[in-house]
Amino acid sequence: MSRKTMALSLVLGLCAVTSITFAQATETYEFEIIDLGFGGALGINNASISDIGMVVGWEDSGQAIMWNSEYVPTILAPGSATAINNLGQIAVNFDGIDETFRYNSQSDTWDYIPPVNGGIRNWVSGINDLGNVVGFYELDASYQGAFIWDGGTSMDLGNFGGSLSESLDINNNNQIAGYSYDASNNPHAFIWDGILQDLGSGEANGINDNGVVVGNSGDKAAKWAADINGIYSRSIIDDSDLSVRSSANATNNETRTVGWFDTAEETSHAFLWDPVTGMIDLNDYIPDGSGWELLEAYDINNSAQIVGVGVFGTETHAFLLNPTTLPELPLIPEPMTLSLLAIGSLAVLKRRK
Repeated sequence: MSRKTMALSLVLGLCAVTSITFAQATETYEFEIIDLGFGGALGINNASISDIGMVVGWEDSGQAIMWNSEYVPTILAPGSATAINNLGQIAVNFDGIDETFRYNSQSDTWDYIPPVNGGIRNWVSGINDLGNVVGFYELDASYQGAFIWDGGTSMDLGNFGGSLSESLDINNNNQIAGYSYDASNNPHAFIWDGILQDLGSGEANGINDNGVVVGNSGDKAAKWAADINGIYSRSIIDDSDLSVRSSANATNNETRTVGWFDTAEETSHAFLWDPVTGMIDLNDYIPDGSGWELLEAYDINNSAQIVGVGVFGTETHAFLLNPTTLPELPLIPEPMTLSLLAIGSLAVLKRRK
């Protein structure tokens, strides 16, 4: 066999192995559900979970809450806790005084984040393991800008010509996901990696450490992934026949993605998506007779623990899903990986000449 034939066979063989692996990945999901409480008329707005299972969120009455890995809640402050990293640092917005902080749960200390560019106030929404915080700031009544704070200085990320931008998540490579309005007040999803890159119509809500971005586009949950040249392409991940609109909130490093979808009956359901299983209603993967209706999944960590909000009986509660059965996902070549395979094959052919 010639090396040319061998190189071609190698590429085709890798693709075939990948296809076979997909076909063999037939395990299903099963979750146990833990009631994080704070129900009744209060409810929970948003939540975030670290890789060690610590959870933060806030209730409608205006209390920032932290749950430790034993699921014991602590009220941190009047306001909202929006994100937590693996060091136990938390992004917190204070109500009343309109100030933002990075709370260090291990040392019980607070780092003040001053208003960006001398603006009116900040709102923080994401934090990475470097302790860098992202969010938006109001410069005045006419401008809201996306920013990053690195522990000492803040920087406006730029915009697409409109007066409103928000940065919503940051990964451990300091890549930031968010959205910015154009001059016609249409939202565009973005990724910031030193420069602001327009991902097209939509909103980007989450980003993993591989630079995969999730959010929504055209009222449907969407994912953006880069090729070898760093050029992003969009794919709609909402493949449910029941969904009329949806949005992805977060994705982990295996691209297991969570969010919500609405049905034609205007009922909201929490979903999980992965590249093999597709989009599933999480209500179908919790114990029968649990008494829960899961409305929205806010975040997922790298152990596939999921936090969100649902109705338990007649009350709104925060929930945590722990996977008891978890399908093993095969290594899925993103466009960048496929490009590298092609480059490697061309190199073999070149050396043969």
